[in-house]
Amino acid sequence: VYDHSSNYRFTPGVAGYYSINAQVTSANTADFNVFTMRIYKNGSTIASMQVRHTYADTITISTIDLSDDNDYYEIYVRQNSGGNSDIRNLNDYNWFQAFKIIT
Repeated sequence: VYDHSSNYRFTPGVAGYYSINAQVTSANTADFNVFTMRIYKNGSTIASMQVRHTYADTITISTIDLSDDNDYYEIYVRQNSGGNSDIRNLNDYNWFQAFKIIT
């Protein structure tokens, strides 16, 4: 129930507890202070992870959340390198997963 064509959101469709996990690896080789990933539920932050970015750093985040059938989840990444910054273009480095763990 992940929409990979328009709004890029995960909407469970069935109420219960869900494990939400993501990882992103930067293609930027510079060092900078802020490399943050957040999990949003219905537009509000429910989990956040921040690191100081070093050479092509990776950031991973996980949370468990109680969801209704119509809640939606999004992942956002922020960095402060001073310009646009790409992520590594390989599935092994960047992923999102969500699965129901209990009702």
